[in-house]
Amino acid sequence: MGATLSNISTSSKNSSENPWDNLPDKNTNWAVPETIFDSLPEWKEDNPPINPLRIDMNKLISISKQVLDSERTGETLSENAQTELKAEAALLLSGLHDHRTIILSMSPEQASKHKALLSAWHPFLSQNDLQKKMEFEASRSYRLHHPERPSKTAPGAEDFSSGYYQVHFDNRNNFRDEEWRNIWITYGSDLYRSERDWPSESLHQATAEMSLLLWDASVAFLLLIEIALSLPRGHLLNCIVDDPSSSSIDFNKSSESNFAIIHYYDNVEGKKVKKIYDGPQRCMAHRDSGFITLLPRATEPGIQALCTGFDSAGSAGPGCWVDMEKYTQDNEVIVFTGRMLEIKTEGRVRPLIHRVVRYPGLERLSSPFEAKPSSKAIIIEIEKEVEGENRKQKEAIDADTLEKAMSWDRLQRLVLRADGVHPAEHSSHLNGSYAPLLILYGDTLVVNE
Repeated sequence: MGATLSNISTSSKNSSENPWDNLPDKNTNWAVPETIFDSLPEWKEDNPPINPLRIDMNKLISISKQVLDSERTGETLSENAQTELKAEAALLLSGLHDHRTIILSMSPEQASKHKALLSAWHPFLSQNDLQKKMEFEASRSYRLHHPERPSKTAPGAEDFSSGYYQVHFDNRNNFRDEEWRNIWITYGSDLYRSERDWPSESLHQATAEMSLLLWDASVAFLLLIEIALSLPRGHLLNCIVDDPSSSSIDFNKSSESNFAIIHYYDNVEGKKVKKIYDGPQRCMAHRDSGFITLLPRATEPGIQALCTGFDSAGSAGPGCWVDMEKYTQDNEVIVFTGRMLEIKTEGRVRPLIHRVVRYPGLERLSSPFEAKPSSKAIIIEIEKEVEGENRKQKEAIDADTLEKAMSWDRLQRLVLRADGVHPAEHSSHLNGSYAPLLILYGDTLVVNE
């Protein structure tokens, strides 16, 4: 039987449609760190141990377009252009190997537009009238909240994954307090759909402009990784569009890549902001699941990257957390890779372990862009035993299957941890086809770190 939340049952939890209903508030395991990295110290000195390579974003995009245009027209790049291309690709890969992150620099005009975009979204996302925001609720969110009415969606959201989401974590099973987020997410394939209402046309246009810029940077990034690793052309790029045979790699042809505006805030009651936690709240250390995440500077610091080999004072140690946005400028974009790129490159590009820190009483607007493979893109082939036969056969694992396996593994570990049950007791919930992938490529953070 397939693994679902309702499959999980232990002696410490009664049967329920909602597996969280019978969890006591802050149960006996609430203070147990979720990963070995949660208790590591934070870097407090002026010069952080992470000093990422900085690359001009527009130069990167220009090189990429030159290559893709030449391939489209059948022209050959000059010898000087090819030499420059290989040098840039090698430099980028070296930077990723050194720190698992790269910094891209936007032009002052682009940085100003990004800052204005966050300011423009703030009134909509921070308004207390939830019903006004729900008018733009995404269909995915609506179906999640109203499973009894799967055929209906919020006005203007029918079959439209982009839109408004309100996310609430009650966090009864861990050491963090309650958390709320407002999110507007734009998927590439929804970008120009005329039937979708936006809060305003100016927001639509400004969001589209910034998402297209970050998409172009993502394409350039993946192209240079293909070149640096001597991968066949399209090994990565063809994965992020729904139709690999398409002659162009456009954002509106990618149904999984997305640009989000995330509003972190304290719980809102009426028109008053109620402070619901007293100290900084740190999300679980994790790695993103897709290919690449691009993170322009947020309105407040929040992203922390794990740096291994140092303690908080710079001496040798198991590791520390570095507030990346305290060391970046308004025009800089933090870039790091995800687990599917690690798998697709057979471990040659490793993802960044990171987390988000929220501070009480402080609003934060963040705008991550994720370049993700299409749901049907083949990420890896594995050998699987043929039942009843003494042989193995290859099975292609697509991005959708892998994403569900990763999400299920993480959710299972959270639920089992809350119940005080050893994961081995429920190992059967992980489909045998996926488990070797998660172990091989270090889905559990202890592995290979």
